[in-house]
Amino acid sequence: MQPRAVDATGSGQPNGRMQVGESNENVVDTLRRRYVQAELQLRECEDRFRRDCARQEQELELIQMENNKLKQKIEEIRMAESSVDRSVPTQLCASVGDIGDGDSKLLKASSQKYRWAREAVDKARGDLVEYESRLAAARERCKELRNKHGSMSMRPMHLRNTPTEFVVVRSYKLRLPELNFVDSSCTSPQRRSGCPIS
Repeated sequence: MQPRAVDATGSGQPNGRMQVGESNENVVDTLRRRYVQAELQLRECEDRFRRDCARQEQELELIQMENNKLKQKIEEIRMAESSVDRSVPTQLCASVGDIGDGDSKLLKASSQKYRWAREAVDKARGDLVEYESRLAAARERCKELRNKHGSMSMRPMHLRNTPTEFVVVRSYKLRLPELNFVDSSCTSPQRRSGCPIS
């Protein structure tokens, strides 16, 4: 059979369908690359928040140990004050009282620092929960796009690359800033028709 002739303007139907199909594949490949980049960025943020939470937890433990030591020291001073003989000179009692006041100030400052650190940890945990929810939403949207592209690939050639399908793919491209990321296994060229989301 001789090949079907196509006019010089490139308006032949087979050639037009081929161009639309190539455009759809290019759009999907671009989306996949951007998804992978977004996934890597979000994973870096998630790892950074986890490291910050772990570091601040250690700082909180150290501050709590310091608070316990100060409380124990203050308790010892109070017990010493209560057991002091009434015949002790007034100057000695005043000196012991000054030591107790100084330790109380240290305990107050340490407790305030502990509260600040606790607030920072709570804020970091809240941010981590928010990123995890965004991650779940991104995976769900990627799964929808994968199913859409898979169903489009299984359709007959005369229905696969219709202008309607192309508009749908372009609409996903416009919504790209709302999507976060997908599994990095999507970068494999052999799995362009879909990739499992963990």
